[in-house]
This record gives sequence, structure tokens and C-alpha cells, in this order.
Amino acid sequence: MNNQLLEDNKYLYEYDLVGNRTKRTDKSTNEVMEYRWDIRDRLTGITVKNDLGEIIRTAEYTYDVYNQRIAKTVDTDGDGSLAAVTERFVYGSDQNIALVFDENGNVNHRYLFGNGIDQIEADENDGNTRWALTDHLGSVRDIVDDSGTC
Repeated sequence: MNNQLLEDNKYLYEYDLVGNRTKRTDKSTNEVMEYRWDIRDRLTGITVKNDLGEIIRTAEYTYDVYNQRIAKTVDTDGDGSLAAVTERFVYGSDQNIALVFDENGNVNHRYLFGNGIDQIEADENDGNTRWALTDHLGSVRDIVDDSGTC
């Protein structure tokens, strides 16, 4: 494939035949990040290995029939003793993520979107709501909480 970055100051990159990145290697630490894709070119998993080839982190992604990511499972210590953590996503009619649930079914995030493309207006997390304040072009200029402070 043309126009693929094969190397920069920090990493080496590898790609599959359709142009998806399959591997990123840190030149100084030899840490490797491997990417897995499905037949629809959706990222389905990431595995991070140390210089000895031991798995130190993983992430798995699940999609629905509309190609929306509906679950993310992250194991922060690879094959270690910590359990993997799963988040589930529910989309609104505007195709933006409206709710994020933890593995116990509790709402972690509730998002409120405006009429513009990707125009997030509020993010509610742990009972705290943060509001995005925009300028006349719709660019976020500040974020405030319920009390109006940054």
C-alpha cells in the first residue's frame, strides 16, 4: 500500500494487505503492540507484549450489526491476577454514544449531544455533569461543572 508510515523516530509499523496497521514496535524498549481486525476492517483487539514477548495488556472490542462498538474489554495486566474490565455502549438515534455501562450494569457516563455533528453538550459521570461551552463556530472553548466552575 502507498502512503503508509513504516517508521518514525520512536516506532516501526507493519500493515496487512488492506492497509490496517497490524503491529507497532517501540524501537527503544522493543515493546510490541499487535492489532487484530475483522473482515469488515473493524478493530477487534489489541495485545501489548514486552520485549520478552509476554502479554502485558489486552483490549477486545465487540460490534453490533450497524458497525457500532458495543463493548470494550480491557485487561490491564495481561496474563496477571487482575480481572479484565468490560464497558458496554448504548447509542442514541443520532448514532452517538449515549450511555456507557460498567460490567455490573451501572451507568458510568451519560452523554448529551446537540444538533451538530459530534456536538457534545454534556457528560455526566459519577453524579457530576460537565458542560461544553462553545463559541459561534461550535468549537469547545471551556468546560464547566454544575456550579459553573471549570
